[in-house]
Amino acid sequence: MTQEDFQKKYFEFQVLNEKLAHLQEQHSTLESHLNDLTLLISSLDSVENLKKENEILIPLSNTIFAKAELKETKNFIVGVGANVLIEKSKEELLETIEIQRKELSSILLKLEEEIKKIASRAQSLQSELLEQ
Repeated sequence: MTQEDFQKKYFEFQVLNEKLAHLQEQHSTLESHLNDLTLLISSLDSVENLKKENEILIPLSNTIFAKAELKETKNFIVGVGANVLIEKSKEELLETIEIQRKELSSILLKLEEEIKKIASRAQSLQSELLEQ
């Protein structure tokens, strides 16, 4: 292998490693979002079991809460973007969440395939470079 070939392969190896790190970061973010959706489903079930007039805590930040009285447990207010809020039933909300979960799962699978492909190519390049 010539010095020029070595440099090209080394550069490709570096680019692949950077891309791999970026894809793994995206994967972690999407996986976290998927876990949040699963937690949201559990929270919806918990809220439905509460009775009207129960006192609840509303998070204002991670460590600050306000006390409130529960007035409604069947419908929820959902932000749909551009500061627009709509009311949805639990069933409508669960349907929307399930669609998001399926989309995220599909994206995660594609991302995992891409990560495997890039990792395989990077490993192959690393072996070629170490042989020199």
